[in-house]
Amino acid sequence: LGNESAKSEAGYVVIDLTDPAVPAMLPLPAFTNAMGVGLVWATGDDAVRYEVEYSIAGAVTTVSDIGIQALNLDISSAVDGNVITAKVRAYDAVGNVSGWSDVVSTTVDRTRPVVNTVTTPTSPTNNPRPTWAWSGDDEVSEVDYYIVALGSELPFETEGTSFTPASNLADGTHVLKVKAVDIVGNVGTEVPFAAVVVDTTAPAVPGMPVPEEDPTN
Repeated sequence: LGNESAKSEAGYVVIDLTDPAVPAMLPLPAFTNAMGVGLVWATGDDAVRYEVEYSIAGAVTTVSDIGIQALNLDISSAVDGNVITAKVRAYDAVGNVSGWSDVVSTTVDRTRPVVNTVTTPTSPTNNPRPTWAWSGDDEVSEVDYYIVALGSELPFETEGTSFTPASNLADGTHVLKVKAVDIVGNVGTEVPFAAVVVDTTAPAVPGMPVPEEDPTN
């Protein structure tokens, strides 16, 4: 019959060919002794999901369809010296994808730093302010500071590698102990120096022998 209805209201299709903004991954510390790493990033409002590519010692893994701007990585399998890297990209609601973010990285360091004795004062000594010296080594990162204790005195922290008492030590035996702490907080084993005996006491004045009286005159 050819009957024709009225026309419907006009429909609209929004075409979106714009990629979402490239996410910005927050930097990681240079070294870590943790068993996990938290990735966090910032991005534009149009992103609805994310994809992260990370590697542990070169072995690459991809995690897709992440709905939040964060991801926790289990790096318990990593060993000292392994480098962890990560990058992220964003997708919008219609599937447009951003470029990859800059790569962030951290290096695993769970090894304790080591203290080596360099100078131990001569013992016994009449110097009431002797000097001890040491060095520190860390296989992966670097030594941050040392914890030093002399005998039963309270320990103190120092970035230096030697110790001279600020006041005279009492006569007797003194043992200095030092341990190192690296930049990620690993604490080394305490190293005792050989005991030093301080002796500033002069010997007793010797007596002069008294000659016997001559019985003759």
